[in-house]
Amino acid sequence: MALELIKQTEAGAIIDENHNNISFKNLVDIYLKHLTLYKEYNTLKCYEYTYNKFSSINELKVKDIKKVHIQECVDDLIRDGLKARTISSYVNRVKLLLQYCQENFNSTYFIFDKVKIPKEKIESRKKALSKSELDELLIKLKGHSYYLTALLAGTCGLRCGEILGLTWKDIDFDNSKLTVVKKLKKVHLVN
Repeated sequence: MALELIKQTEAGAIIDENHNNISFKNLVDIYLKHLTLYKEYNTLKCYEYTYNKFSSINELKVKDIKKVHIQECVDDLIRDGLKARTISSYVNRVKLLLQYCQENFNSTYFIFDKVKIPKEKIESRKKALSKSELDELLIKLKGHSYYLTALLAGTCGLRCGEILGLTWKDIDFDNSKLTVVKKLKKVHLVN
């Protein structure tokens, strides 16, 4: 089987020399068709959505795409208000697409790099409660299921995951000590 593929490749049956003039849109279509064999439906939709964000270069020949074209698309994504992490994942998917082109069509096209993606701006609106604000909160939560959580967070400075990870073994009643050994983390599973 492998020898057959090598012979077909050498004979030019697999690598089509005409792919030098392939457009970005045609490459996307070929790549998405290829991915249907390996990716789940929702993952394919994510890839498709990503490539639609780069539709301004659809008609360009892949060999003519320059870093400036990718940067213009990224700049549009920034203007649309997308987060840096989202933009980065989009750029990585485009890199995979172009790498696929390079590997499968014997292209001399380079994989672009150094596209500027803005750093994530972290706005901190966190503010510690004053002693009187904490006391007021605890009074309002008296008898509520969140009372103990608020008490531990406010008096010990524990985060929710640390509080949820506590077990009876972590509490030393004799010495009035609390030991944080683990924390729970919410995990999103994608099938």
